Amino acid sequence: MGRDIAIGIGLVIATWSVYAGSLANDFISFDDPLYILDNTIVNDGLSWTNVKRAFSEFHSDNWHPLSWISHMIDSELFGLDPRGHHAVGVLLHSANALLLFAALLRLTGDRWPSAFTAALFALHPLRVESVAWASERKDLLSGLFFLLTLLAYSGYARSPNMRRYLMVLAAFAAGLLAKPMLVSLPVVLLLLDFWPLGRSDSLWPTRRLALEKLPFFFLALASTGITFLAQARGGTIQSLEKIPLFERLANASVSVFVYLGQMVWPSDLAFFYPHPALVETKLWLPLEIAGGIAALAGIGITALVWRARRSHPYLVVGWLWYLVMLIPVVGIVQVGIQAHADRYTYLPMIGIGIAVSWGLGSQLRRFSPWVAAVACLALATLASMSMMQVGVWRNSFHVYDHARKVTLNNYIALHNLGADHAAAGAFDLAERHYRLALAARPDYEASHNNLGVVLERQQRHDEALKHYREALRIRPDLPGAHVNLGSYYSDRGDTARALEHYRSAVTARPDDVLILTVLAGLEIEAGELDSAIATYQRALEVAPISAELHTRLADAARLKGDWRLAREQYEAALVQRPGLLPAANGLAWVLATSPDDSVRDGAEALRLAEFCAGETGRMNATFLETLAAAHAENGAFEKAIEWQDRAAKLTPIQRRQPALDRLAEYRSERPHREAALPRASIPRLPPAPL
Repeated sequence: MGRDIAIGIGLVIATWSVYAGSLANDFISFDDPLYILDNTIVNDGLSWTNVKRAFSEFHSDNWHPLSWISHMIDSELFGLDPRGHHAVGVLLHSANALLLFAALLRLTGDRWPSAFTAALFALHPLRVESVAWASERKDLLSGLFFLLTLLAYSGYARSPNMRRYLMVLAAFAAGLLAKPMLVSLPVVLLLLDFWPLGRSDSLWPTRRLALEKLPFFFLALASTGITFLAQARGGTIQSLEKIPLFERLANASVSVFVYLGQMVWPSDLAFFYPHPALVETKLWLPLEIAGGIAALAGIGITALVWRARRSHPYLVVGWLWYLVMLIPVVGIVQVGIQAHADRYTYLPMIGIGIAVSWGLGSQLRRFSPWVAAVACLALATLASMSMMQVGVWRNSFHVYDHARKVTLNNYIALHNLGADHAAAGAFDLAERHYRLALAARPDYEASHNNLGVVLERQQRHDEALKHYREALRIRPDLPGAHVNLGSYYSDRGDTARALEHYRSAVTARPDDVLILTVLAGLEIEAGELDSAIATYQRALEVAPISAELHTRLADAARLKGDWRLAREQYEAALVQRPGLLPAANGLAWVLATSPDDSVRDGAEALRLAEFCAGETGRMNATFLETLAAAHAENGAFEKAIEWQDRAAKLTPIQRRQPALDRLAEYRSERPHREAALPRASIPRLPPAPL
């Protein structure tokens, strides 16, 4: 027990030593805004409302509610300080290393092979992406529940009862709620039944063991269905036209051995590896030939370990563990456009670690001091490489620039460098990197769209228009390009074309509140008030806690003359933000000037109007007009005249006539009943890079 505790302490110290540098790293601009920085569910912190949203909504083309809740807790504790988020990541990875050691030790009873496998898992550079990239919290969290499942299963297998069985099932379900990659875990449990648990004499399970795993397979199937639905809706599943099935199979076969090569010598690691079916990569042979050779090699290794399953069962279990855990992410169902990813090895590599550790332990046991020395040297080398790789993740620029240097034609890295330069206002550098990305992959629609944005910022409008159109030719449903073209036409007064593109953007991204808001504004500009009201209502279904949206909907209702809806929405806005001046002034105007007697309330109108005028030092012409209307509604026409006269003097000459007309009304001791005001300003979206 003392040795085991010492090993555990050593694992934690070694893990923190390697990853301590990540606490100084920043968030990066790839996925971190989507998962953390710009994610309202996360930024609002932990609440029952957000927990329910995490379970009931798809986000980032996935459904992993426990990962969202984990990010919410971080946001609640640390805000948007990346140090706290990264510290929790290192803490989880350290816990996973301890759990792996404990699970293997309990399953096998072999201390040193278990310790070496856990250390290899903790310190290998392929782990850096999962730990140092804040958005990959789902890897760490699903890994935690995966290992808890193994630990619980080891107890259940030796002493079965319903309580232990339900603990195993619950841990597995929690893992699926963190990341659906765990769908192949039931097969891993069947492998463990063969070795080391010895519950089955062969790799083919008995009827009892198969029935025992049925609930696990049911959960896995349900998780697969939900994930497929989420990713299909998000458009991340690539079509067979884009990446044909044969090329997927070839890349999958090659990736199996690419990962093995990276395990042996983890150099040139990158956050993104371009798919060889899309661009030229560093493969030594054409993809089809390389895939065929890799497939034959894989079959050969499988045959060899199968033949040795009696004498060396850990080899077949470790190899099949590796293959089975890779299946969900190997790219046969291509999600995204990467060839492979370091993070995908987080759990599969444990199988290779098992095969290596127990293989060395059985073959070289008599030379254990030498084995220990070589193992320590290997781990120290890997740890030093991991520390350097952690430094690569210190900010977005280093992540992308490193990927550009160590991979060929990495158009995503070039594109992201362009986006970062554009965000910093370095449009010349941004244009250069977008053009380099398009040189690597001419049909990359996002770079065409973003290049259009940069060109438009440089007043090169005709060139920008060409690239927006090219982006839509490649991908007709690209929402960012539709938004940019909509803004382009709107700025030139072509409201009809602008509406066409914004409606296409909404079709592609129906839950984007900003696009819906701009569309509603354009509909108001086109006089389509019923459509505008419906669009604002749709936006409020997505973001019900938005005082600004309630205010905009109320403005549209006023323009239409729907006084009841206007009053209702202004009041809803003020419930959410009591001091919101546009809502308070709008409500005061409706209460003072509505032709509907049942809507007006002179006393409340005066209270709100006094508040708005006072908050602006009685120097805002719009608020003073509302104050005048409220006094007129209450019969105080002298005060109404005083404030209306001051409002008229503050109004530019070219817009002064309506104010003078109302002044004449008050001088005739008539309250104002023409409730429609000049249209609210239409919100505009800037050109929208992806």
